[in-house]
Amino acid sequence: MSFFFLILFLSGVFGENREVFPQFKGETLSGSIVSLDDFPDARAIVVSFWASWCKPCIKELRKMEEFYRIYSQSGLVVLAVNEDASRSKKKVESIVRSNKFSFEIILDKNGTIKKSVGISELPTTFLLDGKRNIVYHHIGYKPGDEKELFEKIIELLQAGK
Repeated sequence: MSFFFLILFLSGVFGENREVFPQFKGETLSGSIVSLDDFPDARAIVVSFWASWCKPCIKELRKMEEFYRIYSQSGLVVLAVNEDASRSKKKVESIVRSNKFSFEIILDKNGTIKKSVGISELPTTFLLDGKRNIVYHHIGYKPGDEKELFEKIIELLQAGK
């Protein structure tokens, strides 16, 4: 019986019928251009859509930062895609600095990335495997929501060893 559950688990982690996250390019806070192809060695990629006015977004990113500091050397990449208007860059920088976010912040100035993915609510978070397959997708945030995401990240990181 447990062999059956192992097969189900492995098909969920390594299954071929996954939707691929669309490729995108975005400008970081430092002005460089980043795309998903810039992380060929990543085993788990979190793409989190957020805004400075969204309190649940900031709470989720704080939890993500704690987790990222532990697992960034293990193949975890976090891309936090900010949905504020371009005139809010200073506010975004302030939030990033005050929270000591060390992952990549991408500015989606015109909402192009958000539109290409079909995002309508914030926060929205995706977990991708190293081939950009969507492994997990979650809309909204309340304390505790991160547990399932973190479990799935660990599965991907361990599967890539």
